Amino acid sequence: RLVLLELEDDRRHFTVARTRPISLPEFDRPVDVAAAIPEIANPQFSSHTTLAGGSDLFVANRGDGSLLRLSQDGRLLARATIDVPGLGPLGPDRLRAIATSADAQRIWITIGGDAPGFPGREGALIEIPTFGEHGASKTTQETQGTPSDANLAARGKQVFQTDFTPQTGLGPLFNAASCVACHPGPGGASIDESHFARRIAHMDPVSGRTVPIDHPNSPVARRHALRDGMASVPAAMPRQANVISLRMPLALYGIAGIDEIPDSVIEAQAVSKGDGIKGRAHHVVDAQGASRVGRS
Repeated sequence: RLVLLELEDDRRHFTVARTRPISLPEFDRPVDVAAAIPEIANPQFSSHTTLAGGSDLFVANRGDGSLLRLSQDGRLLARATIDVPGLGPLGPDRLRAIATSADAQRIWITIGGDAPGFPGREGALIEIPTFGEHGASKTTQETQGTPSDANLAARGKQVFQTDFTPQTGLGPLFNAASCVACHPGPGGASIDESHFARRIAHMDPVSGRTVPIDHPNSPVARRHALRDGMASVPAAMPRQANVISLRMPLALYGIAGIDEIPDSVIEAQAVSKGDGIKGRAHHVVDAQGASRVGRS
């Protein structure tokens, strides 16, 4: 069963006012819950898991691999099973967690066990359309990629998994010989500290300010270097570095879609939201020599 916590606050702290259990015969070891429509209107208050007003809930059943859509009063609105290409219907004990996209059109699911195309790797991240009483979201289905997009994705996957050598462009400083070496987990993330990037700086002992270091292995200190252009050796850390910040490899799912966002949309966000704080779009020169908003 699920237990809903109804909260109240004294303008400083939230406390549980009452609890409300939900029990349904369709529950089969429910393991995670996500908002069908996340709250995005007030980003200063909400997180990605905050429900928009009146939003339904998605519930992941680990027992039978199904997803449920419930109303907040506990009514079952829809049930869906997941068919993975090359794997078939998702069975018991595979579902791990779910999350909903900000536009409420896609659900991201993490699964355990082997995944097609990734032999020997534990788990995967899967994207499916959201669903309701009338079936799957048509918005997501209508925006599926073209064959050329699929070919580009296949080529990108091949490059991502390639082990590079000095003859194919590796070095002189690097963290690993392939992209997948540092991004091995579902969606490209990793919690293994040996995969973390090391961002370095110099802290002035008098002012306490951190300043960049003028060194080839800065501001990100790579772990390896090439000796005589061939042999891999540990890379030297700049002697001035007295601040090291470990950075977890970013998850990469959906990152290709960033290139599809028009520059004007990104630049339109570089305004104050009424709190006196605003960002600034960073412009770079692309391979064709044109200026555009950077996206890394």
